Amino acid sequence: MVAVAKPRKAKKASPRPKPKPAPSSAEVRRDDSGGYWSVAAVEREILDLVRAIDPNAKRLALKRATTFSGDLGWDDWFKLSVLKPVRKRFHESLSATVMLDRVRTVGDLVDYIWASMGPA
Repeated sequence: MVAVAKPRKAKKASPRPKPKPAPSSAEVRRDDSGGYWSVAAVEREILDLVRAIDPNAKRLALKRATTFSGDLGWDDWFKLSVLKPVRKRFHESLSATVMLDRVRTVGDLVDYIWASMGPA
């Protein structure tokens, strides 16, 4: 008698966890007063506020990578002058310590405000 090998069952590959999708630009969050914001709208408002505060910024092509101290030449006191208009516009309580220690670029400020907003 000849032994016949049974065909082996193919092992199923273990399912890989699906990566989380990047936040879409259509994601909406709420500020503390209930206003709805997209990340693009937050970025536009921050750029407008920086241009309104610093007349020299009007001639620069501001973008997320623009640094406050290097590109704009702001010292810490001038950097803190952004807090009041930002708080007034976005109704978010922002920390002066975080502003001085962690926020170095316009994009950092946008990300900080975006992170402080709640889900819609």
